Amino acid sequence: MKKRTRIHVLGATVAIAFALVLVLAPLAYADSGTCEWNGVHGADNNLAGASTLWILTGGGSGTFTSATLDVTYSNGHTESITGEVKGAGAVHFVVPANDSATVSAAIAHYEADGAVTNCVLTISHVISESTTTTVEESTTTTAEETTSTTAEDTTSTTAEDTTSTTEEGLTTTTGGMTTVSEIQTGAGAPAGPSAATWALVGLAGLMASGVALTGARRALRRH
Repeated sequence: MKKRTRIHVLGATVAIAFALVLVLAPLAYADSGTCEWNGVHGADNNLAGASTLWILTGGGSGTFTSATLDVTYSNGHTESITGEVKGAGAVHFVVPANDSATVSAAIAHYEADGAVTNCVLTISHVISESTTTTVEESTTTTAEETTSTTAEDTTSTTAEDTTSTTEEGLTTTTGGMTTVSEIQTGAGAPAGPSAATWALVGLAGLMASGVALTGARRALRRH
């Protein structure tokens, strides 16, 4: 009886120990691994020039404690993004836009408590799309130098001399000097006094001179 009792006690102890191992082993087990994007999950959200939200999920008894996502863009640029652990064992990554490129490859490196199986990496949705702004440059030419011509000197001409014409001839007064000339005769010129007229004028002048001289002599004799 004593042997049977000991055997039963020993068997029970082994069974309890084995059960504890099965229960506690997954909790004490640290797992690490990688999860690669298959190019299918969420591919409709893989837009050129857009920032996107990526989510890493896994099965099994393990839960993610940290993860990093390495992204390669279609233009060859690479980016490493640290994930944020969320509830329900998921990790979120915000992948920034890179010019007008799309993501060509992505792989997540994770740490977990317990074994993780059947991990899935997917593009959840587009966060924002980049806007391309085109700036047109205009060239403006300004005339900075102005050439101005000013007439500083003023020339004033004043007619100081007066010319007068009489019937007997042309008298021109210039600077106090008087010049008498006969009026032209001929085609296109006005007709002047005849020779007889000039002879009578001369005779009258001589008679007037004789009278003047006679008067002057009488005056001298009286004195």
